[in-house]
Amino acid sequence: MRRVLLAGVLLVLLVLVVQVASANDTPVAVIDIFPDTQGTVGEFFAFSAERSTDPDGTIGQYSWDFGDGGFGLSIWPWMNYSYSHSGQFVVTLRVTDNENATGTAVIIVTVVPRLNRAPVITSFLPPDNEVFTGPGDPTVFSVNAVDFDGDTLMYTWIVNGLVQSVSDSVFVFAGSPEDAVVEVVVSDGLLEARQVWIVSTVQHSVPPPAFSIPPVLIALGLVVLVGGVVVTLAYTQTRSVPYRPAPTPVPGAVPRWCLRCGAAYPAQGYFCPACGERLSGRARPVKD
Repeated sequence: MRRVLLAGVLLVLLVLVVQVASANDTPVAVIDIFPDTQGTVGEFFAFSAERSTDPDGTIGQYSWDFGDGGFGLSIWPWMNYSYSHSGQFVVTLRVTDNENATGTAVIIVTVVPRLNRAPVITSFLPPDNEVFTGPGDPTVFSVNAVDFDGDTLMYTWIVNGLVQSVSDSVFVFAGSPEDAVVEVVVSDGLLEARQVWIVSTVQHSVPPPAFSIPPVLIALGLVVLVGGVVVTLAYTQTRSVPYRPAPTPVPGAVPRWCLRCGAAYPAQGYFCPACGERLSGRARPVKD
């Protein structure tokens, strides 16, 4: 009887020793966050489980619950994650060892709204705020802008208070018969930057000639010219006969008649003593 009791005790002790020897320790999960447990919307958090351990084995799987409905599963102890809205989120890490034992750890992450920065216009054309152009003459306007938050920029072009284009950073103004105000609004959806030009319309004019005579002087000159012509013609018709002395008669010379006035003159003369006409040599004899 004593032997049977002793054998039973030994069997129980053996079972206990085997169970103790085959027991698996639970892994220990540890969460680290870089750079901090507080960040902004859209900013990436770097989660690490490198400090997680398993006393009697190895960790083969890392499961993440980020608290906003997002999950991550990996055999590596690192995970990056960003939040799309602000708030406080409970992040849970579950590690699984090679014996399927699990360990968990939690940490709270605070996400605040991002501080938005307005876009900046770095350069623009034309470079002056006042532009001179002719009516109907096209003018090209353009701007260069940056957004330090990486937001997509939208360009709205406005002429005299009316939206003309919502497109890119270049706008062609077709011109106006009157002065105009051209404005561009660069927006990231929340904040904006503006640039304004004053367009002054200059009417086209014909350049004056290098030398011009007033019409009054032109009319006066014509009057003087016509008067001079009239006076000259009148003088020509009524001019007085210049005095020319009669040539000395030569004995034996035959007198002749002037073809113009009919006066008699000696053959050797050169001018008619009556009218002063130059003699051509043609004459007719004096009649008795």
